[in-house]
Amino acid sequence: MKKMLCALLCLMLLALPLSALGAARMPELRSNINDSADVLSAQTTEDLTEFCKLVAQKTELNLYVATVHFLDGLDAQTYAAQLFDRWSLGGKDLLLVCAAGEDSFATAMGAEAGQLLGKANAENLLYTSSEFGALFRTQQYDAALAAYCKGLNALLKKQTGTEVRMDGLFGQKAQAAPQQLDSLGGELWREVMEAITETSEDYQTHHSEIKREEEGLTAGGWIVLIILISIVLRQNRRDRRIRRERRSGCGCSPIGWILGLLGLHWMFDKD
Repeated sequence: MKKMLCALLCLMLLALPLSALGAARMPELRSNINDSADVLSAQTTEDLTEFCKLVAQKTELNLYVATVHFLDGLDAQTYAAQLFDRWSLGGKDLLLVCAAGEDSFATAMGAEAGQLLGKANAENLLYTSSEFGALFRTQQYDAALAAYCKGLNALLKKQTGTEVRMDGLFGQKAQAAPQQLDSLGGELWREVMEAITETSEDYQTHHSEIKREEEGLTAGGWIVLIILISIVLRQNRRDRRIRRERRSGCGCSPIGWILGLLGLHWMFDKD
């Protein structure tokens, strides 16, 4: 009897470690991005968080990402399914599990998410529809997650006709939004029209000045003209008086004689 009890006790002691080994370690749910393996950069984590938010707003699909070191003896698909249940995720949720220490990965999803994406399409995102698998197996984790998100975005556009703008995410250059382009176009158009208006006003002003000059003199012009006419008339009267004085003289003044010797007598010739 004692031997049987000892044998049973030994079996129970041996069974405890086996049960403990059967319980895989799983991270706690903290946010959409749970980088327990600490393999993602801060920028990638930030971009992933923003992408998850945009996807939820556009399609109501909730994306979750979990990175771990090891799967504790489980295959990736089983681990993903158990973690999906442990986190109490729902029908519109999609979970991507990545085991960095085993170069392994898998997805689990709710019924509505499966109908939206198609389970086969969602699995293809890990292999043929993106470069995720190849990049992840070469430890390029940031690039792998970026490729997965781009592939998921393309699949969402195909399945729902909805595309998430990824400008500024995962190293993509930000582009001006349509409203900004309209604003820039309006500003450029306003500047062009102002330049045309100013040019037109300048032309009209210049044309009016030319027209006034052609139609007649201004008040100042008349004053100048009168002054010039008075100067000419005075000069003419002075010239006539000088000619009369010449005709009345003998022409033999010393000045006239000297000028005659110099050949300048023509200055005293009569008109």
